[in-house]
Amino acid sequence: MDVGRLVSEAVTLLRNGPEVGPTHTVDFEMDTGSHVCLADPDQITQVFWNLTRNALEAMPRGGILKVRVFMDGDTLVLSCRDQGRGIGREEQRRVFEPFQSGTPMGTGLGLAIVYQIVRDHGGDIAVRSTPGQGTDVEVRIPLLATPVPA
Repeated sequence: MDVGRLVSEAVTLLRNGPEVGPTHTVDFEMDTGSHVCLADPDQITQVFWNLTRNALEAMPRGGILKVRVFMDGDTLVLSCRDQGRGIGREEQRRVFEPFQSGTPMGTGLGLAIVYQIVRDHGGDIAVRSTPGQGTDVEVRIPLLATPVPA
């Protein structure tokens, strides 16, 4: 599946959806080339929505959410960077555990689900964050060696 195209379409939906308030900006960058990898489109869509909703919830007063899709060697990278409250070191260690929520209304399952989906696809996920400066979540999924014919 073409993850780049899927994310591009999802960004368009996100920008026009109720999650993005008037003080939010969603920037999207994608490098040129193939973004084809062996992946379940529904699950990758779930990863996108969970990451972007978390990022927007972390910025209740607004800010910029930067979504990037690019290749790093034989790996596809999906990055979501927000300008939210950030996550402390201790919370970062537990962020993918079930029932760990950074918001009062959250179930604490979103990032646990993302983690499992990414691992099921042979990928990795990393969180980099500084309290008061925002969070960057980077998903890395192996690319398909040969593009799938259209």
